[in-house]
Formats: sequence, structure tokens, C-alpha cells
Amino acid sequence: MAISQAPPLLLLLLVSLFFFPALGGLTRFGNCSSTQSARANSVDISPNPVKRSGNANFTITGYTRKAIPGEASVELIFVTDLYTMTKNYSLCDITACPVSPGPFVLTIRNVFRTRLQKRVPQYRVGLRIMEKTVKEPIMCIGFYCKFSGSVLELSQAFTW
Repeated sequence: MAISQAPPLLLLLLVSLFFFPALGGLTRFGNCSSTQSARANSVDISPNPVKRSGNANFTITGYTRKAIPGEASVELIFVTDLYTMTKNYSLCDITACPVSPGPFVLTIRNVFRTRLQKRVPQYRVGLRIMEKTVKEPIMCIGFYCKFSGSVLELSQAFTW
């Protein structure tokens, strides 16, 4: 019986080898809580790793059980061993508002509009969707953004 199952398993393994390179651009991430009404399904950083002399786009796909109002904000938090930076966006600047229950896509373009100063191989990045009147985030995720190339320089493009 095990012999008859070997060819389908081998075929499945060979087929999966063709699909894994296509998934290589996706970034590993974690949702902060299982109780939030919205959850991320994937995080894509383009390019990955980010060239130090260039820029990056973040694309987050997710699913929400409840509508997300247009007044919600999206906060990016960049953390290294030495400092923390935040950057805030209106939800409507990065996706169509309001977000109806179901799948959604957040696209944050040109995350690094200027060059950064510190020599860091990567940032720990947190992303939160917040409503003005609610303390708990609608969605919260964490991931790493890796860099290649030379030194980055920080400017006032980030809010401290």
C-alpha cells in the first residue's frame, strides 16, 4: 500500500518545488493577536532586500470580519537596537475606504522616501490599524525589513 502512495507524494513534492520560488518574495510575519477583527494573510516587501540607495513598497493582504471606517489610521513602527521611528498614514491613502468586511489590500509606496543614517542590516517593523476612539488595534502585525548595500541616512521624513 505504501508503494502505491509514493508516486503521488513524489509528484506533489516536485510540483511544490516549482511554486516555492514564486513565494520567495513574501515576507515572514506574525499577527499580534487572534482576537482582532482584521488579520494579515501576507506581507510583500518590494524589492526584498531593500537597496540602501533605493526605496521600498509594502503590500499587505488581509481579511476583516468587520468594516474598517475611513477615519482609521495606519501606523508603521520601525525599530532597531538604538532607536524607534514611526510613520502614520490615513487608511484612505493606502486603500479604498471604508474597508468592507472581507479581503483587503494595503499598499504603502515609497516607505523610505529619503536615505537613512544608521548602519542597520534590518528593521523590525510593526504595522497597526487604529480607530481614533478605540484603544485596541483593529489589526497588528510584525515583520522584518532587510537591507542590502551601503549606509542609510535618516531625515525628517519619519516622525519620531
